[in-house]
Amino acid sequence: MNARRALGIMFLSSNAMTLMHFAVTLVLARLLSPSDVGIFSMTVMFANIAALFRDFGVTTYLQREPELDDSKRASALCFLLVTSWGTAAGMYLLSDVVAGFFNEPGVGQVMRVFCLSFLIVPFASYFYGLLARDLQAGRQAIVSAVGTVAYGGCCLTLAAMDYGYMSLAWANFANIAATIAAHVLLGSGRLPRRLSLRHWRSLLHFGGGSLLGSFLEKVNQSVPDLILGKLSGAHSVGLFSRANGLMGMLGQMIWPAVSYTTLPFLARSHQEGTPLGPIIIRGLNLVCVIGWPVFLGLALFAEEVIHVLYGSQWLAAAPLAAILAIGFAARLLVCLTAAALTAVGRPYLAAQASGVDLAARVAAVAVFGVAELWHFAVAIALADVLTTAFPIWQLRRYVGLRVRDLLLGLRQTVLACLLPWATVVALRLAMPAHWHDGLMLLVVLALGTVAWLLGMRWARHPLLEELQPLLARVLPAGAQRLAMRVLGSKP
Repeated sequence: MNARRALGIMFLSSNAMTLMHFAVTLVLARLLSPSDVGIFSMTVMFANIAALFRDFGVTTYLQREPELDDSKRASALCFLLVTSWGTAAGMYLLSDVVAGFFNEPGVGQVMRVFCLSFLIVPFASYFYGLLARDLQAGRQAIVSAVGTVAYGGCCLTLAAMDYGYMSLAWANFANIAATIAAHVLLGSGRLPRRLSLRHWRSLLHFGGGSLLGSFLEKVNQSVPDLILGKLSGAHSVGLFSRANGLMGMLGQMIWPAVSYTTLPFLARSHQEGTPLGPIIIRGLNLVCVIGWPVFLGLALFAEEVIHVLYGSQWLAAAPLAAILAIGFAARLLVCLTAAALTAVGRPYLAAQASGVDLAARVAAVAVFGVAELWHFAVAIALADVLTTAFPIWQLRRYVGLRVRDLLLGLRQTVLACLLPWATVVALRLAMPAHWHDGLMLLVVLALGTVAWLLGMRWARHPLLEELQPLLARVLPAGAQRLAMRVLGSKP
């Protein structure tokens, strides 16, 4: 399967999965309290860090290794089993310690369920790496759908039965188990007849090179939950997590599709001697032209969005979401840097950017404090904006993408965003305050989408080239011709 087709399939499937998760989240927001969400979020922080040692870069190794024979596959799976089961044992022993650190017994209970997930997840990681290597997006879409349905069914059922935060923990286990079953039924890849650690040195070298960067990145992402969980409690973590999750909703719509194809495509291009700069610029254009208008809209209408989606008990998260949107928009500029560094054989360099961002976040939090949640949000957003300069420099130093070329390459995206930006700002200023929040959002979505399409047509944005074959597959002939006329493309 070629990269463009895989990207299109993953974009559609990831958005479908996002909508399913979104529907589950809407119901859960009425069944779980901010404290329930906070307890689970604090546990996920440690589970995500532990997952780095569990995976140890093996999934990426399966995607990037030039010659992947049966012996290397057997070593990869065996290595995954050793690291995953060892990490599970460590998590189990530390569960009460971590719960004591936060003074939340529920954290320990959730961690022990995550230990069970770590016992089976190596098989899911192994199959995923093989599918991603061959860009088998169709099969991966089916697998993701099965896992999402299992997650939603388990989570909602247990939450309705008053299992609280444990419903999220068991839903995660159900998701992994269902994913593995789907992989086996679809024949995603054969399991090795015999396990071996023959190639453990290459696996250790590859994983060790990327582990530090990934570790610092996860710690960096965990700073809010760690600091708030210790100093302010589960309720504050829950509110911040809700605001952060609202901003991350866009990432869930875009990033699974982009990440699925980015690393394998960049790695192959590098091996063939193709310059990566133009590929990265094109990828950033596709991501930013979607992300920048939506982040502005979410920032300006955060209160209405949170009220409609999650209910009045979460309104305190709205100011946080508006502030965090600035940092999320800035980080889109460097969202492909880690994949580019891995593709050129320098995954360990991602540690530098993660370390800079981590230091900036800690310093900013020390300056602004946590007396008020919005102070904390300002610190995180400011650090994220300022530290985009370093990964941009890395692209210049190690990939050969000059800053001037990057800025000029994004010119079409900036031009395409001017009209939707102006439209959203005008609607914020002009719409009557007495309108129902749902009506406001419908008007913003409708007019903002029209302005976005017209902006891309005016700027002749490259996303139009990607939309044309996609619309040809999903729309009937008449609707397709109308869409092409609106976009200024030939049917």
